[in-house]
Amino acid sequence: MKTVSIIIPVYNIVHYIERCVDSVINQTFNNCEIIIVDDGSTDGGYEKCDNLAKKDKRIKILHKINGGISEARNRGIEIATGDYLFFLDGDDYIEKNTIETLVNLLEINKADVSVVFKTDHNDRTEKIFIGNGENAFIHLLDYSAIEMWGKLFKTELFKNIRFPIGKQHEDMYTLPSVLLSSNKIVVFHKGYYHYEQRDKSIMGEIRKGKIKELVECYIFCVSNIKRISNKRIFVKEVQKRYFYQILWYYYNVIGIIKDKQAKKQANKQISKFYRSTILFFWRNSNISLKDKLLFTRFSLKC
Repeated sequence: MKTVSIIIPVYNIVHYIERCVDSVINQTFNNCEIIIVDDGSTDGGYEKCDNLAKKDKRIKILHKINGGISEARNRGIEIATGDYLFFLDGDDYIEKNTIETLVNLLEINKADVSVVFKTDHNDRTEKIFIGNGENAFIHLLDYSAIEMWGKLFKTELFKNIRFPIGKQHEDMYTLPSVLLSSNKIVVFHKGYYHYEQRDKSIMGEIRKGKIKELVECYIFCVSNIKRISNKRIFVKEVQKRYFYQILWYYYNVIGIIKDKQAKKQANKQISKFYRSTILFFWRNSNISLKDKLLFTRFSLKC
């Protein structure tokens, strides 16, 4: 039987980590190694992790100096011995049959990656999508599911791929390369992953003044997709979706900010995104002229 390495980065979430680990210990799929990477917690998390390790012999604890979630995940990858990798944030938790479902999806369909959704996923059809890396990437973009959560990967996909150190929104930097290295991906439209909102949301990032990091990430994504794929139609489709996501953030998130200074900073970053990507945007024949003019107008307003 194949083994799944579940990598859980932990930093100052002492009140959440036991719920997370219990959800993993109680999985219906038992052939797991549970790697908890304590990223220098100062809230009692160090001791909490050590105590949790006493619950189950499958748990491995790695304590390290604080270096961020990317570094913690990378350390987890380095010591993982499983055939498959699953990333779980320490303040989230999963349904008891999550890993079994993902393993079955991957093995029955002979795929490289299997995907399920958050429990608030609004598509209740429980449909299954199967495609290559490019098709699946676009499919997941359409559902705003370009994060590491809810995905089971063949470990070999991470042979030459790691998370970027010191970057916010690390999933958006990393996942495209992983997906495009995959020959086959299966996506199951059912919610299994419980995502603890706290301030990990885009709104939370704006409240913390981190819209700059979000925009820098999108600028990278728009330009990087051309470096990791030479298929023009695919590249244009991906870039189009990034542009529309920025539009969505502007109208649905930034538009409701009441703090004038925060809104000013957010608008400044949106304008930066437009200036940095204007050539990609106007050369993209998959974006209508109407939308190009609309995007240009609101960017000039920022």
